[in-house]
Amino acid sequence: MAITSIDDYAYDLIEKSKQFYEKGKSESDENGKSAYFQASILFSVMSLETTISSIAGELCSRDAFSITEKSMLLEKEIVFHDGVFDLSAKLKMSRLVDKISLLLYRFHSRIDKRKTIWWSQLNAGIDIRNALMHPKDIPLITPTQVENTITSVLKCIDALYRCIYHRKYPHFNRSMVSIYAF
Repeated sequence: MAITSIDDYAYDLIEKSKQFYEKGKSESDENGKSAYFQASILFSVMSLETTISSIAGELCSRDAFSITEKSMLLEKEIVFHDGVFDLSAKLKMSRLVDKISLLLYRFHSRIDKRKTIWWSQLNAGIDIRNALMHPKDIPLITPTQVENTITSVLKCIDALYRCIYHRKYPHFNRSMVSIYAF
């Protein structure tokens, strides 16, 4: 697959995540299984972060958001310079779920996050990713957790596409079937 855009890169990441999941399910060695499942979780959440970054970059270039919203979405610090608030080049981290919530809210999504299964599964998957990246304990990852994370990432991206662009995410129908066979 030729990667020519940030959107292609996000798609590539989710497809690799699915393939790592499949490899992990068929792996007999526990170390191999763990490595594939860890890679799958990391790649699926990276795909979501890349998609959110792409959407944020596009939307913030249109001046449809306040300076505070842009600060959150673009992860830039707000500065006051010559009587005007502006974004600096300095990084100001924002939680991924907060960015998603902001986008859903601003585009009048009808998703009730308290009753939406994929939302809680997405949060659980992000928690696993965070535990892998900033370990305090050794995370044990099950095939169900990996599948739920991938599925929730796809459903989240689809929900964002539907509320922002008024169309479904073009790669949503592939579900758990990867384009890769490595």
